[in-house]
Amino acid sequence: MIKPTRILTLLIYIACMVGLVMLMSPEEIKINENWTIKIFTFQDLLPQKKESVDMSAVESLQNSIDSLESLAETDSSDRIVEVVEEVVPDKLNRFLQFPKGKETILDDFFHSLQNEIDTSLIRIVHYGDSQIEGDRITEYLRNRLQKRFGGCGVGMIPPTEIKGIRSTSNFEATENFVRYEIFGAVKKFSLHRDYGYLGSYHKFAYQDHENKDSVKEVRGNLVYRKPLLRTYDRIYEVEKVKMAYRNRFAPIKLNAVWNGKPQEQILEKSTNLTIWQIPVEGKLSKLQLEMFSKGDPDIYGVAFDCNTGIALDNAPFRGSSGIEFTSVNREIMRQQVEKLNIKLMILQFGTNVIPYVREEYSHHKKLFIKQLKFLKSLSPDLNIIVIGPSDMARKKGTNFVSYPNIPALRDALREAAFETDCAFWDLYNAMGGQNSITGWVDSEPALAKPDYTHFTRKGAKLVGEMFYNSILKSFGKFKKRQ
Repeated sequence: MIKPTRILTLLIYIACMVGLVMLMSPEEIKINENWTIKIFTFQDLLPQKKESVDMSAVESLQNSIDSLESLAETDSSDRIVEVVEEVVPDKLNRFLQFPKGKETILDDFFHSLQNEIDTSLIRIVHYGDSQIEGDRITEYLRNRLQKRFGGCGVGMIPPTEIKGIRSTSNFEATENFVRYEIFGAVKKFSLHRDYGYLGSYHKFAYQDHENKDSVKEVRGNLVYRKPLLRTYDRIYEVEKVKMAYRNRFAPIKLNAVWNGKPQEQILEKSTNLTIWQIPVEGKLSKLQLEMFSKGDPDIYGVAFDCNTGIALDNAPFRGSSGIEFTSVNREIMRQQVEKLNIKLMILQFGTNVIPYVREEYSHHKKLFIKQLKFLKSLSPDLNIIVIGPSDMARKKGTNFVSYPNIPALRDALREAAFETDCAFWDLYNAMGGQNSITGWVDSEPALAKPDYTHFTRKGAKLVGEMFYNSILKSFGKFKKRQ
């Protein structure tokens, strides 16, 4: 029988050895650039003091959102810009940045806002990673811009996406719809490079047209219903439904039923991108697009728009670093930009780059410059705003601290934007800089999720407000130049 004193002696011995290891070991052992082993130390036994985060400027804006939102109901007077400057703290420097001496690089877009908005539909595309998925940030920005400049609807949405993730639409496709996309960890083998500008194309039938005997008519069905969650009223107001598609081999027989009103139409085959559209009267509660074809049509998306004003599309590339645009056929992409009157693209990437810590990002900068040059080549009057990465944190000991490489990535993206004559918005700085994400997570109500990466709905609204203000201020300066 083992005596208790021997057990106690053994435990004391083990404790002394562990303490000696903790005392002599480094805090971290770096395996490679991506992996580090954290050693438990005496410091971890002590109560952890949280990094001090100054949230006063963020809270000031959060409390002012309702009053700022009401400004969008008035017309474009210089007083609006003055009021925004009074309410928004200069401390966060949350306005658009431009290459030195090139403050006019968004003037093509601003000119459209000033001179075309009453007679044309101006389309904006908000690209990003999972940070904007589900219409986060875009939803609020869309409503602010449409209140200010006119417009309605949710914009262009793909036939298939993760079910239930988008709060602003309820879109269902039959199971035979297959999605092909340029981004993501899991991609289906693509049949061609003629992707839509949302980064994907969708098929409800793939047929071997060299074997004529195997070709048969196939049915595909898309159903749009009112959003399940509460959203802005302008989402329900639609004046025109459009479908972007290409059917190279055979016509499509389309049966469209909206709010119980049927309409049948034959969509002839074409090798080019085609936009089918139908006028809609009143609030759209349900739309069904039933398609029959012996061809192999590519369906790019369905848009719910007004005839004039602003249309803002949410285009999330989950898992993307924003370097896949050059995978798209340039001519097909150019046709979409032209036919849908896309005037502004917003690129918001970085969430998937930050966890792979690097000291510098010159290679990523070169890849991103290539994407920006490709996009700008699609139209001479297409403008681009690059949004820098948001603050993100990882666990260090028992605390969460910002990734140390965020400023380096932010600077690389800003340099890429400036070298290609694009505007830049510093989201990291607008949030409050280093360790600001911890304040956003701890805020009441929470502005960021416990993953210390993604924004909550309220946080996304705040980011949308900050970004909207940055656009409004630059638009005000444009008007003064005019």
